[in-house]
Amino acid sequence: MSSDPFSRFPRAEFARWRELAEAALAGADFDRSLRGKDSAGLITDPVYTEDSPGAQPVGEAARHRTTRAWHILQDLGAPDTGETRRVFEEAVEQGVDALDLSPLWLPAPWKSGQPDWRDADSLAALLGSLPIERLELWMDTRDALLPCAGMLRQALEQTGHEAGALRVRLLSDPYTALPLTGSVRGGWARVWQQANSLLQWGHRGLPAWHFFGADGQPWHEVGLGAAEELALVLASLHGQLRGLTALGADPAGVMHHFSTALACDREFFTTIAKFRALRVLIDQVLEGWGLPEESRRLPLRARTSWRELSLLDPWSNQLRLSNQLAAAACAGADCLCCGTWLDGISHWQHGMAALPARDRRLARRLARTTPALVRHEAFLERVDDPGGGSWFIENRTRMLAEAAWQKFQQIEEAGGLEQAWSTGLVATWHREAAEAEHKALAHGRRILVGVNRYVNLAAPSLPESTGTTGIPPLDDEEGEDCTSLEEAFERAASEDWRSLLPSLAGREEACGTALACTRVAEPFEALRRRAARLENAVLPMLRLDSDGSLRARSDFLTQFLAVGGISVEAHDAGNGESVAATLLAGRPPVLLLCAADAAYPGMLEGVLSLRDSLSPGTRLILAGHPRVLEPLLGTWADPAHRLEYIHLNGEQLDRLAGLLDELEGGPRG
Repeated sequence: MSSDPFSRFPRAEFARWRELAEAALAGADFDRSLRGKDSAGLITDPVYTEDSPGAQPVGEAARHRTTRAWHILQDLGAPDTGETRRVFEEAVEQGVDALDLSPLWLPAPWKSGQPDWRDADSLAALLGSLPIERLELWMDTRDALLPCAGMLRQALEQTGHEAGALRVRLLSDPYTALPLTGSVRGGWARVWQQANSLLQWGHRGLPAWHFFGADGQPWHEVGLGAAEELALVLASLHGQLRGLTALGADPAGVMHHFSTALACDREFFTTIAKFRALRVLIDQVLEGWGLPEESRRLPLRARTSWRELSLLDPWSNQLRLSNQLAAAACAGADCLCCGTWLDGISHWQHGMAALPARDRRLARRLARTTPALVRHEAFLERVDDPGGGSWFIENRTRMLAEAAWQKFQQIEEAGGLEQAWSTGLVATWHREAAEAEHKALAHGRRILVGVNRYVNLAAPSLPESTGTTGIPPLDDEEGEDCTSLEEAFERAASEDWRSLLPSLAGREEACGTALACTRVAEPFEALRRRAARLENAVLPMLRLDSDGSLRARSDFLTQFLAVGGISVEAHDAGNGESVAATLLAGRPPVLLLCAADAAYPGMLEGVLSLRDSLSPGTRLILAGHPRVLEPLLGTWADPAHRLEYIHLNGEQLDRLAGLLDELEGGPRG
């Protein structure tokens, strides 16, 4: 008898598994059926083995966290300094150990709020009696590093703190001014001169301050993919090193004051792979600069994605945020910043004051307690690189790193990030990413729960009382509230906050080459607003379903239309004529038909017999597979009425917009 209990079970061979899988597919193409692409454009295989390309560990560089456990960062501001200070004090009491002081005059639409300080005095008033010595202070200064650093140091001295002893992260990435404004303030020569002056200042008296950084969040929020975001972060790091060393700075000294930041992706494993890949890529770049291993380990901040949030069914936003945050924790981020589930409404222009007080208090608390729960109850910080060794994650990390490295090389071939921007290389990436995303959204391959799939038009409104299970009562805050969340929705939808970016950033002229920050759900939100303005956004559906076997098909049709805010009024046709006559008396512009494939010809004959009751141009829409319905369209003998069909992978946005056009035209006379 063998001492190995597994000796009776032969090792599974991939070739044998594929043979069985192809037999189960019954002739369908293996790659088309079982392989796909993720949001980063990388191929996802159905099975990964030890022999899969790239499945071996990518090395120690991918799994290093520079701190024992991550810091919890709060980036919520408020309309006035007093309220912002109260928000920060409450955050510190509830476990937040890092604050974002990025000012409103350097707007970041993806932040949950930004404090409105404009000089050292107002910043000192904001900091007030906060226990700053126990906190890490972050500020995204973009191309305004010197004035921001000067005002912060002066404010800290006014509050009685020794600035040099504090932990400060001024994430100054001048390249991030490009996607928001199209240019940098004063030109690149001025940027590098100011940065070098501050570096010398830091060497003399601010050793714990990080002045510089490479930030991927703005590139993510304008719609670029994971590989492009990584490439642009690398290009920023490389460009800043090049600009500062040209003025005599020591590369190791620059890296001593350097931090990095990435946005979380919507897909859990893409986020893990992206963060791991960045460490590998940074290690490779800095090794090329001749830096020792200890100088190649940079702090990495993670923030949840604003562009993945939606005004529709906003409670589902909290699920997205929690998923992204857990992925960043598994990926080894040093600092976690969780947005709020109301960020789609409460971006920086409106502030949290645009929302009912109960909702903004609850949103803030969830934003700060989610990373605390991940740390203290899920214990994710106790395992270093939990994805390491997984054949799938190692493969994904390597593939993403290789894709990003190729794009980084394209930037370098263009002459650096400045030239890649001015020659339109980045704009080309942005256009290609936007086109691919629009296509994926329109055809349902890009799914947002509650937005373009699993829509609930009757979803309950946000809490109107404090009786939510498990949530303590919330006291109202001072300030003017909207009468309802719907009012805040309308304000968020109607005001063009993007037009304010150049003026708020202190620039005299508008920059025409800036990239727009848009949320993925915006096209669907526009459809739902159109439907909400209609008195009765309802379409009738005739359903020939005697045994209940068509429930899935009728549910699909109902969900397809719900994406555009259109409700379906279903009627079981029975023998067809009596119910059909009743429906057609209303002369609807669109009539939905749902039956089994074999029953469609007879159902259409019944409709044709009543065509005198139909208005000219009435659209008859079937639900089913194109293979079955295309022949019916070819034999349709009534040119006065249009016969169409929708199916699972059909185009949604244009089709729903067309149906809303019909409904806005009203019944046909």
